[in-house]
Amino acid sequence: MRTTVTILFIFGCLLVRSQGVDFIINDFKKAQQVAAQESKLIFIDTYASWCTQCKKMDVLFQDPEVASLLNQGYINLKVNMDQKDQANLLKRYYNIFFLPTLIFSDQDGNVFYQMDRAMNKQDFINAIQSIDPNGYSTNARSPYRNDPFGGNTLASSTKKKPKKADSKNQRVEKKIVESIPLEEHDPSTERILHVLDESTGMPPPVLYQEAYFRMQLMDGSEQSTAQAYLKTQKDWSTEKNMRFIHDFLVTTDSYEFDYYIINRHKFRELIGEQQVNQTIQILVNRKLYQGFPRPDFKESKALLSYIDPQNSRIEALRYYVIRTMLDDDREEFKKYASDYLRSVNANDDRVYAKLANIALYQARDVASLDIALDQIDKAISLKDNNYQYYFTKANLLLQKGVKSAARKAAQKSLDLAMTQGLPLTNINKLISRINKL
Repeated sequence: MRTTVTILFIFGCLLVRSQGVDFIINDFKKAQQVAAQESKLIFIDTYASWCTQCKKMDVLFQDPEVASLLNQGYINLKVNMDQKDQANLLKRYYNIFFLPTLIFSDQDGNVFYQMDRAMNKQDFINAIQSIDPNGYSTNARSPYRNDPFGGNTLASSTKKKPKKADSKNQRVEKKIVESIPLEEHDPSTERILHVLDESTGMPPPVLYQEAYFRMQLMDGSEQSTAQAYLKTQKDWSTEKNMRFIHDFLVTTDSYEFDYYIINRHKFRELIGEQQVNQTIQILVNRKLYQGFPRPDFKESKALLSYIDPQNSRIEALRYYVIRTMLDDDREEFKKYASDYLRSVNANDDRVYAKLANIALYQARDVASLDIALDQIDKAISLKDNNYQYYFTKANLLLQKGVKSAARKAAQKSLDLAMTQGLPLTNINKLISRINKL
Protein backbone atom coordinates (compact mmCIF):
# COMPACT_ATOMS: atom_id res chain seq x y z
CA MET A 1 0.00 0.00 0.00
CA ARG A 2 2.82 2.34 0.94
CA THR A 3 4.57 1.66 -2.41
CA THR A 4 1.36 2.41 -4.30
CA VAL A 5 0.96 5.71 -2.48
CA THR A 6 4.58 6.65 -3.23
CA ILE A 7 4.18 5.85 -6.93
CA LEU A 8 0.98 7.85 -7.10
CA PHE A 9 2.69 10.77 -5.36
CA ILE A 10 5.64 10.72 -7.80
CA PHE A 11 3.29 10.36 -10.77
CA GLY A 12 1.25 13.30 -9.47
CA CYS A 13 4.39 15.43 -9.20
CA LEU A 14 5.35 14.54 -12.77
CA LEU A 15 1.90 15.53 -13.98
CA VAL A 16 2.19 18.91 -12.26
CA ARG A 17 5.63 19.43 -13.78
CA SER A 18 4.44 18.46 -17.24
CA GLN A 19 1.81 21.20 -17.16
CA GLY A 20 4.50 23.88 -17.21
CA VAL A 21 7.06 24.95 -19.78
CA ASP A 22 10.30 22.93 -19.63
CA PHE A 23 13.10 25.53 -19.45
CA ILE A 24 16.84 25.27 -19.81
CA ILE A 25 18.21 27.74 -17.27
CA ASN A 26 20.92 30.32 -18.10
CA ASP A 27 22.70 28.25 -20.75
CA PHE A 28 22.32 29.50 -24.32
CA LYS A 29 24.92 27.10 -25.72
CA LYS A 30 23.05 24.12 -24.29
CA ALA A 31 19.81 25.48 -25.78
CA GLN A 32 21.57 25.76 -29.15
CA GLN A 33 22.86 22.19 -28.92
CA VAL A 34 19.48 20.71 -28.05
CA ALA A 35 17.72 22.85 -30.68
CA ALA A 36 20.16 21.58 -33.32
CA GLN A 37 19.70 17.96 -32.25
CA GLU A 38 15.91 18.20 -32.27
CA SER A 39 15.62 20.62 -35.25
CA LYS A 40 13.64 23.15 -33.21
CA LEU A 41 13.59 26.90 -32.77
CA ILE A 42 14.47 28.58 -29.48
CA PHE A 43 12.20 30.58 -27.17
CA ILE A 44 13.99 32.87 -24.68
CA ASP A 45 12.36 34.31 -21.57
CA THR A 46 14.39 36.99 -19.79
CA TYR A 47 13.55 37.77 -16.18
CA ALA A 48 14.85 39.12 -12.87
CA SER A 49 13.83 38.59 -9.27
CA TRP A 50 12.57 42.18 -8.99
CA CYS A 51 10.48 42.12 -12.19
CA THR A 52 6.76 41.98 -11.35
CA GLN A 53 5.76 41.65 -15.01
CA CYS A 54 8.06 38.61 -15.29
CA LYS A 55 6.09 36.93 -12.51
CA LYS A 56 2.92 37.37 -14.58
CA MET A 57 4.61 35.50 -17.42
CA ASP A 58 5.67 32.74 -15.01
CA VAL A 59 1.99 32.16 -14.27
CA LEU A 60 1.25 32.01 -18.00
CA PHE A 61 4.05 29.46 -18.50
CA GLN A 62 2.14 27.07 -16.22
CA ASP A 63 -0.88 27.15 -18.52
CA PRO A 64 -1.23 23.68 -20.15
CA GLU A 65 -2.06 25.04 -23.62
CA VAL A 66 0.85 27.49 -23.65
CA ALA A 67 3.23 24.87 -22.22
CA SER A 68 2.18 22.30 -24.82
CA LEU A 69 2.85 24.70 -27.72
CA LEU A 70 6.26 25.72 -26.39
CA ASN A 71 7.39 22.24 -25.31
CA GLN A 72 6.43 20.67 -28.63
CA GLY A 73 7.80 23.31 -30.99
CA TYR A 74 10.67 24.99 -29.14
CA ILE A 75 13.69 24.55 -26.94
CA ASN A 76 12.90 26.94 -24.11
CA LEU A 77 15.57 29.02 -22.41
CA LYS A 78 15.08 31.08 -19.26
CA VAL A 79 17.77 33.66 -18.51
CA ASN A 80 18.16 35.44 -15.17
CA MET A 81 19.24 38.95 -16.14
CA ASP A 82 20.60 39.54 -12.62
CA GLN A 83 23.47 37.22 -13.62
CA LYS A 84 25.87 39.36 -15.60
CA ASP A 85 27.64 36.89 -17.87
CA GLN A 86 24.91 35.82 -20.30
CA ALA A 87 22.69 38.76 -19.39
CA ASN A 88 25.19 41.26 -20.81
CA LEU A 89 25.45 39.26 -24.03
CA LEU A 90 21.69 39.09 -24.40
CA LYS A 91 21.34 42.82 -23.75
CA ARG A 92 23.99 43.68 -26.32
CA TYR A 93 22.84 41.50 -29.17
CA TYR A 94 19.08 41.56 -28.66
CA ASN A 95 18.78 45.22 -27.59
CA ILE A 96 17.13 44.38 -24.28
CA PHE A 97 16.08 47.50 -22.41
CA PHE A 98 13.11 46.19 -20.43
CA LEU A 99 12.03 43.03 -18.66
CA PRO A 100 10.46 40.75 -19.49
CA THR A 101 11.76 40.52 -23.05
CA LEU A 102 10.43 37.48 -24.92
CA ILE A 103 12.36 36.25 -27.96
CA PHE A 104 11.68 33.62 -30.61
CA SER A 105 14.83 32.82 -32.60
CA ASP A 106 16.50 30.15 -34.68
CA GLN A 107 19.52 28.14 -33.56
CA ASP A 108 21.90 30.87 -34.75
CA GLY A 109 20.27 33.62 -32.72
CA ASN A 110 18.34 35.18 -35.62
CA VAL A 111 15.15 36.72 -34.26
CA PHE A 112 11.67 36.07 -35.66
CA TYR A 113 9.64 37.69 -32.89
CA GLN A 114 10.61 39.88 -29.93
CA MET A 115 8.42 41.64 -27.39
CA ASP A 116 9.52 43.62 -24.32
CA ARG A 117 6.40 43.40 -22.19
CA ALA A 118 4.20 40.83 -20.50
CA MET A 119 1.56 39.33 -22.78
CA ASN A 120 -1.84 37.82 -22.13
CA LYS A 121 -2.54 34.23 -23.09
CA GLN A 122 -4.21 34.85 -26.43
CA ASP A 123 -1.63 37.37 -27.66
CA PHE A 124 1.16 35.01 -26.66
CA ILE A 125 -0.46 32.04 -28.41
CA ASN A 126 -0.96 34.20 -31.51
CA ALA A 127 2.76 35.03 -31.44
CA ILE A 128 3.69 31.34 -31.18
CA GLN A 129 1.35 30.35 -33.98
CA SER A 130 2.65 33.10 -36.28
CA ILE A 131 5.92 31.16 -36.62
CA ASP A 132 5.83 27.94 -38.62
CA PRO A 133 8.09 24.94 -37.88
CA ASN A 134 10.57 25.99 -40.59
CA GLY A 135 11.25 29.25 -38.83
CA TYR A 136 9.32 31.61 -41.09
CA SER A 137 6.97 34.02 -39.44
CA THR A 138 4.08 36.14 -40.53
CA ASN A 139 5.73 38.61 -38.18
CA ALA A 140 9.25 37.79 -39.43
CA ARG A 141 11.62 40.45 -38.21
CA SER A 142 15.14 41.39 -39.13
CA PRO A 143 17.72 38.83 -38.03
CA TYR A 144 20.36 39.93 -35.58
CA ARG A 145 24.03 39.15 -35.88
CA ASN A 146 24.86 35.53 -36.55
CA ASP A 147 25.96 33.48 -33.51
CA PRO A 148 25.82 36.37 -31.01
CA PHE A 149 27.45 34.36 -28.22
CA GLY A 150 30.81 34.02 -29.96
CA GLY A 151 32.72 31.13 -31.44
CA ASN A 152 31.41 28.71 -34.03
CA THR A 153 27.69 28.19 -34.01
CA LEU A 154 26.57 24.81 -32.71
CA ALA A 155 23.48 24.83 -34.86
CA SER A 156 23.09 23.68 -38.45
CA SER A 157 20.11 25.64 -39.70
CA THR A 158 18.16 24.42 -42.70
CA LYS A 159 17.31 28.00 -43.62
CA LYS A 160 19.41 30.13 -45.90
CA LYS A 161 21.94 31.84 -43.65
CA PRO A 162 23.14 35.44 -43.88
CA LYS A 163 26.25 36.03 -45.96
CA LYS A 164 29.49 35.85 -44.01
CA ALA A 165 31.60 38.92 -43.52
CA ASP A 166 34.76 39.25 -45.60
CA SER A 167 36.95 39.73 -42.55
CA LYS A 168 37.01 37.74 -39.34
CA ASN A 169 36.87 40.97 -37.41
CA GLN A 170 33.89 42.25 -39.36
CA ARG A 171 30.41 41.46 -38.08
CA VAL A 172 27.56 40.44 -40.32
CA GLU A 173 25.43 43.48 -41.04
CA LYS A 174 21.99 43.69 -39.48
CA LYS A 175 19.12 43.29 -41.87
CA ILE A 176 16.11 45.43 -42.51
CA VAL A 177 12.80 44.51 -44.03
CA GLU A 178 11.04 45.81 -47.11
CA SER A 179 7.32 45.65 -47.68
CA ILE A 180 4.71 47.12 -50.00
CA PRO A 181 4.01 50.78 -49.02
CA LEU A 182 1.32 51.10 -46.40
CA GLU A 183 -1.28 52.77 -48.54
CA GLU A 184 -1.06 49.93 -51.10
CA HIS A 185 -0.85 47.07 -48.66
CA ASP A 186 -3.49 45.01 -46.85
CA PRO A 187 -1.80 43.20 -43.92
CA SER A 188 -4.68 40.73 -43.71
CA THR A 189 -3.96 39.32 -47.16
CA GLU A 190 -0.15 39.06 -47.17
CA ARG A 191 2.14 39.06 -44.15
CA ILE A 192 5.30 37.29 -45.36
CA LEU A 193 7.92 40.02 -45.83
CA HIS A 194 10.99 40.07 -48.03
CA VAL A 195 14.31 40.63 -46.24
CA LEU A 196 17.00 42.76 -47.85
CA ASP A 197 20.45 43.84 -46.75
CA GLU A 198 20.70 47.34 -45.34
CA SER A 199 23.60 47.84 -47.75
CA THR A 200 21.22 47.75 -50.73
CA GLY A 201 20.31 51.33 -49.86
CA MET A 202 16.57 51.26 -49.36
CA PRO A 203 15.18 54.75 -49.98
CA PRO A 204 14.14 56.78 -46.91
CA PRO A 205 10.44 56.94 -47.91
CA VAL A 206 10.28 53.13 -47.93
CA LEU A 207 12.01 52.92 -44.55
CA TYR A 208 9.63 55.55 -43.19
CA GLN A 209 6.51 53.65 -44.29
CA GLU A 210 8.00 50.30 -43.32
CA ALA A 211 8.56 51.48 -39.74
CA TYR A 212 4.87 52.35 -39.38
CA PHE A 213 3.85 49.11 -41.02
CA ARG A 214 5.98 47.10 -38.62
CA MET A 215 4.52 49.04 -35.71
CA GLN A 216 1.13 47.60 -36.69
CA LEU A 217 2.52 44.06 -36.36
CA MET A 218 3.10 44.73 -32.62
CA ASP A 219 6.07 42.36 -32.41
CA GLY A 220 8.72 44.90 -31.43
CA SER A 221 10.43 44.75 -34.82
CA GLU A 222 9.84 48.35 -35.87
CA GLN A 223 12.77 49.84 -33.95
CA SER A 224 15.57 48.68 -36.25
CA THR A 225 13.71 50.10 -39.26
CA ALA A 226 12.96 53.37 -37.46
CA GLN A 227 16.63 53.77 -36.55
CA ALA A 228 17.66 52.94 -40.12
CA TYR A 229 15.36 55.69 -41.38
CA LEU A 230 16.68 58.27 -38.91
CA LYS A 231 20.25 57.47 -39.96
CA THR A 232 19.33 58.69 -43.44
CA GLN A 233 18.13 62.04 -42.07
CA LYS A 234 20.65 64.83 -41.63
CA ASP A 235 17.99 67.15 -40.21
CA TRP A 236 15.83 65.74 -37.40
CA SER A 237 14.14 69.10 -36.80
CA THR A 238 11.63 68.91 -39.65
CA GLU A 239 8.01 68.48 -38.63
CA LYS A 240 7.87 65.05 -40.30
CA ASN A 241 10.96 63.77 -38.49
CA MET A 242 9.97 65.22 -35.13
CA ARG A 243 6.61 63.46 -35.32
CA PHE A 244 8.43 60.27 -36.36
CA ILE A 245 10.79 60.49 -33.37
CA HIS A 246 7.84 61.04 -31.04
CA ASP A 247 6.00 58.03 -32.45
CA PHE A 248 8.96 55.64 -32.14
CA LEU A 249 10.34 56.57 -28.72
CA VAL A 250 10.56 53.40 -26.62
CA THR A 251 13.38 53.93 -24.14
CA THR A 252 15.31 56.63 -22.33
CA ASP A 253 18.53 54.84 -23.39
CA SER A 254 18.65 56.29 -26.88
CA TYR A 255 19.91 59.25 -28.89
CA GLU A 256 16.32 59.88 -29.91
CA PHE A 257 15.27 60.41 -26.28
CA ASP A 258 18.24 62.74 -25.66
CA TYR A 259 17.19 64.76 -28.69
CA TYR A 260 13.58 64.75 -27.45
CA ILE A 261 14.60 66.14 -24.06
CA ILE A 262 16.95 68.79 -25.45
CA ASN A 263 14.26 69.98 -27.88
CA ARG A 264 11.32 69.38 -25.58
CA HIS A 265 9.95 72.90 -26.08
CA LYS A 266 9.81 72.36 -29.87
CA PHE A 267 8.04 69.03 -29.48
CA ARG A 268 5.53 70.66 -27.13
CA GLU A 269 4.77 73.34 -29.70
CA LEU A 270 4.29 70.72 -32.41
CA ILE A 271 2.57 67.87 -30.57
CA GLY A 272 1.18 69.46 -27.43
CA GLU A 273 2.55 69.97 -23.92
CA GLN A 274 0.31 67.37 -22.25
CA GLN A 275 1.16 64.63 -24.74
CA VAL A 276 4.91 65.30 -24.59
CA ASN A 277 4.90 65.37 -20.78
CA GLN A 278 2.92 62.14 -20.69
CA THR A 279 5.34 60.46 -23.09
CA ILE A 280 8.33 61.45 -20.94
CA GLN A 281 6.62 60.27 -17.78
CA ILE A 282 5.75 56.88 -19.29
CA LEU A 283 9.29 56.30 -20.57
CA VAL A 284 10.89 57.37 -17.29
CA ASN A 285 8.60 55.18 -15.19
CA ARG A 286 9.14 52.25 -17.51
CA LYS A 287 12.90 52.61 -17.12
CA LEU A 288 12.58 52.87 -13.34
CA TYR A 289 10.33 49.85 -12.88
CA GLN A 290 11.09 47.59 -15.86
CA GLY A 291 14.41 48.86 -17.14
CA PHE A 292 17.46 46.68 -17.49
CA PRO A 293 19.93 47.25 -16.03
CA ARG A 294 18.24 48.88 -13.05
CA PRO A 295 19.13 52.55 -12.56
CA ASP A 296 21.27 53.50 -9.56
CA PHE A 297 20.40 56.48 -7.38
CA LYS A 298 22.23 59.01 -9.54
CA GLU A 299 20.53 57.81 -12.71
CA SER A 300 17.15 57.66 -10.95
CA LYS A 301 17.54 61.29 -9.93
CA ALA A 302 18.46 62.28 -13.49
CA LEU A 303 15.48 60.41 -14.92
CA LEU A 304 13.04 61.94 -12.45
CA SER A 305 14.42 65.41 -13.20
CA TYR A 306 12.85 65.08 -16.66
CA ILE A 307 9.44 64.97 -14.95
CA ASP A 308 9.95 67.35 -12.04
CA PRO A 309 13.38 69.07 -11.85
CA GLN A 310 12.68 70.83 -8.56
CA ASN A 311 11.70 67.69 -6.63
CA SER A 312 13.84 65.11 -8.41
CA ARG A 313 16.07 64.43 -5.41
CA ILE A 314 13.11 63.85 -3.08
CA GLU A 315 11.36 61.61 -5.60
CA ALA A 316 14.58 59.72 -6.30
CA LEU A 317 15.03 59.05 -2.58
CA ARG A 318 11.44 57.86 -2.33
CA TYR A 319 11.81 55.56 -5.33
CA TYR A 320 15.29 54.24 -4.57
CA VAL A 321 14.92 53.53 -0.87
CA ILE A 322 11.64 51.67 -1.28
CA ARG A 323 13.02 49.75 -4.25
CA THR A 324 16.22 48.66 -2.50
CA MET A 325 14.22 47.76 0.58
CA LEU A 326 11.91 45.49 -1.41
CA ASP A 327 14.89 44.03 -3.31
CA ASP A 328 16.73 43.42 -0.03
CA ASP A 329 19.72 45.29 -1.43
CA ARG A 330 21.03 46.06 2.04
CA GLU A 331 24.14 48.06 1.26
CA GLU A 332 22.39 50.42 -1.19
CA PHE A 333 19.42 50.73 1.17
CA LYS A 334 21.64 51.74 4.08
CA LYS A 335 23.35 54.45 2.00
CA TYR A 336 20.13 56.41 1.51
CA ALA A 337 17.71 55.32 4.25
CA SER A 338 18.70 57.97 6.79
CA ASP A 339 18.48 60.72 4.17
CA TYR A 340 15.06 59.38 3.18
CA LEU A 341 13.83 59.54 6.78
CA ARG A 342 15.12 63.11 7.15
CA SER A 343 13.95 64.47 3.82
CA VAL A 344 11.01 62.39 2.60
CA ASN A 345 9.12 60.54 5.32
CA ALA A 346 10.15 60.54 8.97
CA ASN A 347 7.24 58.24 9.85
CA ASP A 348 7.87 55.27 7.57
CA ASP A 349 7.82 52.30 9.94
CA ARG A 350 9.02 49.94 7.19
CA VAL A 351 12.31 51.79 6.81
CA TYR A 352 13.02 51.87 10.56
CA ALA A 353 12.22 48.16 10.79
CA LYS A 354 14.43 47.32 7.81
CA LEU A 355 17.37 49.20 9.30
CA ALA A 356 16.91 47.36 12.60
CA ASN A 357 16.62 44.03 10.83
CA ILE A 358 19.85 44.63 8.90
CA ALA A 359 21.63 45.54 12.15
CA LEU A 360 20.44 42.26 13.64
CA TYR A 361 22.76 40.44 11.24
CA GLN A 362 25.51 43.04 10.95
CA ALA A 363 25.83 44.70 14.37
CA ARG A 364 29.22 44.06 15.96
CA ASP A 365 28.97 46.05 19.21
CA VAL A 366 26.54 47.16 21.89
CA ALA A 367 26.29 50.70 20.47
CA SER A 368 25.08 49.35 17.11
CA LEU A 369 22.53 47.15 18.86
CA ASP A 370 21.25 50.13 20.88
CA ILE A 371 20.76 52.14 17.66
CA ALA A 372 18.91 49.21 16.11
CA LEU A 373 16.68 48.88 19.19
CA ASP A 374 15.82 52.58 18.94
CA GLN A 375 14.93 52.04 15.28
CA ILE A 376 12.66 49.05 15.94
CA ASP A 377 11.00 50.87 18.84
CA LYS A 378 10.27 53.74 16.46
CA ALA A 379 8.75 51.29 13.98
CA ILE A 380 6.61 49.76 16.74
CA SER A 381 5.45 53.19 17.90
CA LEU A 382 4.23 53.87 14.35
CA LYS A 383 2.66 50.42 13.85
CA ASP A 384 2.23 48.38 17.01
CA ASN A 385 0.34 45.42 15.52
CA ASN A 386 3.14 44.05 13.35
CA TYR A 387 4.33 40.77 14.87
CA GLN A 388 7.57 40.84 12.83
CA TYR A 389 8.66 44.08 14.50
CA TYR A 390 8.40 42.46 17.94
CA PHE A 391 10.18 39.39 16.59
CA THR A 392 13.09 41.58 15.44
CA LYS A 393 13.13 43.37 18.79
CA ALA A 394 13.24 40.07 20.67
CA ASN A 395 16.21 38.91 18.59
CA LEU A 396 18.07 42.19 19.14
CA LEU A 397 17.48 42.02 22.89
CA LEU A 398 18.60 38.41 22.94
CA GLN A 399 21.77 39.33 21.06
CA LYS A 400 22.38 42.06 23.61
CA GLY A 401 21.88 39.53 26.43
CA VAL A 402 18.70 40.98 27.93
CA LYS A 403 16.81 37.70 28.40
CA SER A 404 13.64 38.84 30.22
CA ALA A 405 12.92 41.72 27.82
CA ALA A 406 13.60 39.41 24.85
CA ARG A 407 11.09 36.86 26.19
CA LYS A 408 8.47 39.59 26.64
CA ALA A 409 8.94 40.88 23.06
CA ALA A 410 8.83 37.32 21.69
CA GLN A 411 5.59 36.61 23.56
CA LYS A 412 4.05 39.80 22.15
CA SER A 413 5.09 38.67 18.66
CA LEU A 414 3.49 35.27 19.30
CA ASP A 415 0.22 36.79 20.56
CA LEU A 416 -0.10 39.06 17.51
CA ALA A 417 0.72 36.24 15.09
CA MET A 418 -1.86 33.94 16.71
CA THR A 419 -4.51 36.67 16.57
CA GLN A 420 -3.79 37.28 12.88
CA GLY A 421 -3.58 33.58 11.97
CA LEU A 422 0.07 33.84 10.90
CA PRO A 423 2.87 31.22 11.05
CA LEU A 424 4.22 30.56 14.53
CA THR A 425 7.15 28.19 13.93
CA ASN A 426 9.99 30.73 14.02
CA ILE A 427 8.56 32.54 17.03
CA ASN A 428 8.22 29.30 18.98
CA LYS A 429 11.81 28.42 18.12
CA LEU A 430 12.96 31.79 19.39
CA ILE A 431 11.03 31.42 22.66
CA SER A 432 12.54 27.95 23.06
CA ARG A 433 16.04 29.39 22.57
CA ILE A 434 15.39 32.09 25.17
CA ASN A 435 14.06 29.60 27.71
CA LYS A 436 17.14 27.39 27.32
CA LEU A 437 19.49 30.24 28.25
